[in-house]
Amino acid sequence: MKKDVTFLKKGMMTYSCLHGMIMKKLNNIVKISPVQKKKKQSFTTLRGK
Repeated sequence: MKKDVTFLKKGMMTYSCLHGMIMKKLNNIVKISPVQKKKKQSFTTLRGK
C-alpha cells in the first residue's frame, strides 16, 4: 500500500511537470501565431463535446 502511494505521488509530480511544460509550449505557440490560437479553440470545443 505504501509503495502504491509513493508511486502515485511520483506519477503526479511527473504529470504536473510535463503538463506545465506542455502548457508553456502551447502558450508560446499561441503568442507566435494567432492561427494556432484558432486551432486551439476549435480543439478545446471538440474536446468539450
